[in-house]
Amino acid sequence: MRARIYKPARTAMQSGTANAQGWVLQYTADSAREIDPLMGWTSSSDTQAQVQLRFDSKEAGDPPARLWREFRDRPQGRLDTLMSVVIAEEHPLTPDLSLLFERHTADMHAETPPESIYMMDKSALAAPGIRFFVLRDAGEALAMGALKRIDASHAEIKSMHVLAEARGQGLSKAMLAHLIAAAAADGFSQLSLETGIQSTFVAARALYGRAGFVTSGPFGEYTGDPNSVYMTKVLA
Repeated sequence: MRARIYKPARTAMQSGTANAQGWVLQYTADSAREIDPLMGWTSSSDTQAQVQLRFDSKEAGDPPARLWREFRDRPQGRLDTLMSVVIAEEHPLTPDLSLLFERHTADMHAETPPESIYMMDKSALAAPGIRFFVLRDAGEALAMGALKRIDASHAEIKSMHVLAEARGQGLSKAMLAHLIAAAAADGFSQLSLETGIQSTFVAARALYGRAGFVTSGPFGEYTGDPNSVYMTKVLA
């Protein structure tokens, strides 16, 4: 996946909607499948795809960062995740992640009986065999997610959470896509997860379903819990 922002020559811009101070965001992917989740589209195409978005700028010095923020508030797409939002592997004991863990813990305990909560605390997420990722916007931690190794071919998604005030911006979709890609890059051929059956997890189950996860039986160390839903996805 490749993204760049540039100012086209005046002759190229005369046929578009931008003025001489405009900017163009160009995003190119080897497969349309990579662009579709960011734009909210659905496609089965594996051909190369490209999206170009033009931004009008009233001031010659308008910085690209401002344009990303403006586009982020538009309902037709979420390509700002490419530039203003960064997902990176971090240590779960990083001090400014406390709010994410507090909110995640509160959500897990909201409707689920204590004996049916299988979340991992931050110390457990620092153990070998686990990769922990944080999504930040302008340095602010807004979401997290982890991959736990089950065996050489099978991994599990753990600790997926987006702060409530940051939801509705496509960040859950971006984090999930990152975890799926990381698992595939690590050589896993199957990715599974455990989530709750309660209403608290309706949105999460729908998100996983749209990403190709299907309901399955217990896996790994799970033995079956009436309060749990198990889902899995075969990675190409």
